[in-house]
Amino acid sequence: MYVHNVTRVWPQSIGPDGNYYTPAGDARISMIDARDVAAVAARILTGDGATGAAYDVTGPEALSHAEAAHQLGAHLGRSVQYVAVDDDTARAAMLSAGLQPWLTDALIELYQDYRRSGTEGLFVSSGVAACSR
Repeated sequence: MYVHNVTRVWPQSIGPDGNYYTPAGDARISMIDARDVAAVAARILTGDGATGAAYDVTGPEALSHAEAAHQLGAHLGRSVQYVAVDDDTARAAMLSAGLQPWLTDALIELYQDYRRSGTEGLFVSSGVAACSR
């Protein structure tokens, strides 16, 4: 998950009460900055030894949506609270906001994957740190 989703997309979805609603549950997700992905790609493409290698490109730690909302609130200078909702509630809200059904279904499936990862975190590696040395 790109951290830009939090900084660019989430603020538009925060209610007037400061709540951000989504069906992520307590899942922890490793978020990464797209600029870090680009830096890793540039290093791999211009360096030696990349042929046939696989790289895990993730953020260094997994955050819950509650933790990400708290950090976003600090960035925005106001309180932001994450509120977990069920899939049906999220789906209805997305459709009423004008998202296409195919995109809504894909997002719900993505959140289901996040929840399956549990509180241990999804896709956490040191790939970026190792590549940037």
